[in-house]
Amino acid sequence: EFLRARVAALEARPRAVLAYGGAYTIDEHDRIIDSTTDWARYADGDVRRMLMEILAPLSPTVVYRRAALEGRRWNERARLEDYEMYLRLSAAGEFAFDPRVLSAWRVHDHNASEDLELMMHERLAAQTVVGPTLGLREEELGAYRALARFRSAEEFIRRGRKRRAAGLILSNPRGVPSAAAGARTLLKFLTPYRVLSWRRRRERERAFGRYGSLDV
Repeated sequence: EFLRARVAALEARPRAVLAYGGAYTIDEHDRIIDSTTDWARYADGDVRRMLMEILAPLSPTVVYRRAALEGRRWNERARLEDYEMYLRLSAAGEFAFDPRVLSAWRVHDHNASEDLELMMHERLAAQTVVGPTLGLREEELGAYRALARFRSAEEFIRRGRKRRAAGLILSNPRGVPSAAAGARTLLKFLTPYRVLSWRRRRERERAFGRYGSLDV
């Protein structure tokens, strides 16, 4: 059903360069521990702002239009080459979004996303390279890069690396998107890591209770 749905979306949207959708996250036991439908505010159509604010399609959900990729090379030196390609394609056309969950992403110890430093630097590098082609002024690009650092700081807090998070936030005050976001991040910073870990486990348990397992 996945390919049928994505091909239908592309056929119905001639201006779309790719089609994507929601996804489950599964663990090593095929248990569903997260769903993008619970938190991801994905966009349909023009996704440039969404991508620059560090929300991107999960790669297992994507089907590209071949014509959109022809003439465009993947940056094989990048470790986050799909994000850079999304940025490039967002200047060429629309992204067709299907909210249904037809894909899954498995988490394990070797996911590139587990390397938070790598993810931050690769996102910033992609923004620096592609940002000007999206029509962004230097000031706008700088604001998005500052926001990307703040999002990375939030991830560091969730993983217990609070010193690294503090360094990112203190050296990057303009990246805090709002007073409310800053207050929430400060509260998480002051919360003991064992409590944050317990909350993450509880969130995964609730997701498993809601969605169950996949027969992979």
